[in-house]
Amino acid sequence: MMHGQDLPALLEQVREDFGLDAVSLHAAEPRWYVVASTGRDPPERPYDADVESPAGDSLTLAVRGTP
Repeated sequence: MMHGQDLPALLEQVREDFGLDAVSLHAAEPRWYVVASTGRDPPERPYDADVESPAGDSLTLAVRGTP
């Protein structure tokens, strides 16, 4: 999936590419927690984000800022 990149570096690339303030990846087992994040004031939960999107069966990508 990440082709040799570590997860924080991949999230930083997404943040930079889309001009976002912060990006975090959340897992939902047993409750929401941050798997990795980058940027200024990343969302601590998906519903704290400006935009959230499913990123797999139990993962959600949450972002702050607008491109």
